[in-house]
Amino acid sequence: MQCETWPRDSLAHYVAIHGGTGLTAEGGSARVAAPARREADQLIRSIFGEAIYRELEVAGLEDLWQQATTQTTTPLLAGMSSTTLREALPWVPRTLFATVNLPPLALPFTHNSR
Repeated sequence: MQCETWPRDSLAHYVAIHGGTGLTAEGGSARVAAPARREADQLIRSIFGEAIYRELEVAGLEDLWQQATTQTTTPLLAGMSSTTLREALPWVPRTLFATVNLPPLALPFTHNSR
């Protein structure tokens, strides 16, 4: 299991609900914006439990993001699309986002904005 995908997946969850990219430019590099970081942290803790960061040996979500983005192939920018962000992270499996030899499965749904 790739623990580093959790920040990105929870960021995708935030973007799906709120729009935008969920990123901000802080210190010359893209970082998860504070509102997205709070929601991602809640999502991660609710799924994996309160001890998740201790088990991963990181201080918190920001530290996990830092570790997950250290080997990017291009600079991360706050306005990056999720596709560009995914392509910039060399550890993200490519086959998760391809149909390989199978027909594509599309699941239509109604957007539920609370």
